[in-house]
Amino acid sequence: AEAIARLDYRKGTELGSQRLVAELEQTGKWDVVVRLYRQALKLDAAAVKSHHETQQRKKVKFQTGQVANPVFIVGCGHSGTSIMLALLGSHPSFYPIQKESAIFLKSDDVVQKSMVGWDDACVKKNRARWIEKTPPHIFQISRFLSFRPESQFIILLRDGRDVVSSLKHRIGYEKFEDRLDRWIYDNLAGLEYWDHPQVTVVKYESLVESPVKELKSICRFLGENYYKNMLDYHKKEHLWYSDEITKPEKLKNESDHKDLRNWQINQPLYDGRGRWEKEMSAEEKNMFKRSVAQRYLEQFGYVQ
Repeated sequence: AEAIARLDYRKGTELGSQRLVAELEQTGKWDVVVRLYRQALKLDAAAVKSHHETQQRKKVKFQTGQVANPVFIVGCGHSGTSIMLALLGSHPSFYPIQKESAIFLKSDDVVQKSMVGWDDACVKKNRARWIEKTPPHIFQISRFLSFRPESQFIILLRDGRDVVSSLKHRIGYEKFEDRLDRWIYDNLAGLEYWDHPQVTVVKYESLVESPVKELKSICRFLGENYYKNMLDYHKKEHLWYSDEITKPEKLKNESDHKDLRNWQINQPLYDGRGRWEKEMSAEEKNMFKRSVAQRYLEQFGYVQ
């Protein structure tokens, strides 16, 4: 665990093998890096936290023309991050980055160049700030704060039972244990930032139950005025993840998932609470309850 925790994920350093790093750089399999990070947290979360605390990152000096306070939407996937981007992307102050950038696998130089490119696009669209959404960037909050010290983060949180039910249809998450680990350790990575003044936690359940109330609260956090037309995001065509708006009949591959995600952001806000009750088998429900996930379900206020 200590060996994993000592890795510098900013530069994609090796995990016992240069071949792994070369593969990651050539194929862009950033999901592999995320899985390794989850494994490190699973083995020794304290060691990972210690690793973060000992890293001394020099804050990047602000340059004229840069967006000082961009917004990052992070969290465990399938928790409502895409919908949040669509909602806030309808606000006149925000320029939404339409595809997940996964820049956490890139070098510091590439990350900075990417952000400058977003600055330029934001200015051309006459928007004040850009918003980037890549759920696994929840592992990189401290790093991104070094690039843009005034940036703000929205962590999406959702009932783990619904998340593992949704993840069941994703390639690479056929095993129930893998789905559990993703919900547990992605949220665990963000937990230490819950009290950070530049971070807010939004429950998916609260968003769909009281969208106006939640959006007003989010806008206050971001220092922006609330616009009621934010809830009309679906009335404007979005082609962010796919070239067409079609709901796939089955999810056979990652392309089908992108089609589904693109279809979802073109629909009104959907209430997906409680799907686990019908979709989880009795065995899966018992596995969830016996795992450490149950503890976090209680800690996050989903069950007594």
